[in-house]
Amino acid sequence: MTNLGALGGIESLAFAINNRAQAVGEFTFVDSDGTGISHAFRWQGGLMQDLGTVTGDQASIALAINHHVFGTFQELFRRWSARMHGAKYTPE
Repeated sequence: MTNLGALGGIESLAFAINNRAQAVGEFTFVDSDGTGISHAFRWQGGLMQDLGTVTGDQASIALAINHHVFGTFQELFRRWSARMHGAKYTPE
């Protein structure tokens, strides 16, 4: 078992791995207001990369990976409510 880290956050969860030994999931950090926020990550070769969010959204989760990363992004519109929509990660 390998500790993937949490990019300085408080926890991380891996949800999928592909045949290239790339893993994806979410890591959680605490923002300046004390709110836990999750961002999608891709881990490869010992390095975790924050995949960020869609513009205007605050959270993301990567759920699957083959040659592309697939997951959901959340628009938090109340403290405990969120609208979620699917997305494919495309590096800039």
